[in-house]
Amino acid sequence: MADQRLAERFLSLSGIDPPDMRQRAADPALLVALLTFLEAHEPDLVAVAAAIGVKPEALVSARRGLES
Repeated sequence: MADQRLAERFLSLSGIDPPDMRQRAADPALLVALLTFLEAHEPDLVAVAAAIGVKPEALVSARRGLES
């Protein structure tokens, strides 16, 4: 997450620290938590999707796929 404020909010709400997040970066449970966090505030979801060059729907779909 390029936006420092957004990253700090996720870390604060999730209770995870940066080293643990880096270590678990490929963990589906962490990815679901991050995508769910973004979905909870549509402007964040839209901003992140734009920053990585995908549609917001693709992030929602990715979360759904990880939960299956």
